Amino acid sequence: YEIIERNLNIFKQHKGKGKWQFIQFKHNIEDMIMAKKKANDFGFRFFIHNTRKINDVLKVSDDVRKLISQDNFDKKHEELKQAIAPKKKSKKIEKQIVKSLNNPSGFDCMHVNERKTIAITYDFNMWPCCYHYRLDREDDMKNFFAGYPAGWNNIKEHGIETVFEHPYFTDYIPAVLRKEEYIRTCYHKCGKNV
Repeated sequence: YEIIERNLNIFKQHKGKGKWQFIQFKHNIEDMIMAKKKANDFGFRFFIHNTRKINDVLKVSDDVRKLISQDNFDKKHEELKQAIAPKKKSKKIEKQIVKSLNNPSGFDCMHVNERKTIAITYDFNMWPCCYHYRLDREDDMKNFFAGYPAGWNNIKEHGIETVFEHPYFTDYIPAVLRKEEYIRTCYHKCGKNV
């Protein structure tokens, strides 16, 4: 991490132009301000994507967002999504989609495919991909992560190799990909027949 910060500072000193892409999801909205500050500190142009999949989140323009306080943004956002929710005619299609989300034929997982990617958050926590970021705060995963010590995936504390050796990476994620364990995010985002 020191090397990354050093390189970013050198990049800034030499008037480098960069972009910091923040992919916004419901679970990380409150992190946007901190990420924007870090981007500005390093001289990056900050921009936000609402999602990688167009149908995941109802897009809200910046003009509308300014009128809605951060405190009630989620509530208003949910109300807008409900206003355009599927009607009776689409219930059959909805059931088919839910079935495919819960039963993928396999996974197109960036963590294990030929790209071998990982996601490192602004606070140096390492995850298999950006979809796992803050997964430990999701209702259906809180109990699972309660058994892990604080900072278990922090590369600043442990280093990348040690984090990769953690059972989450060595045992749990492979079991999810073999469909022996279940992570809703993996099924929904990277299931092949989804």
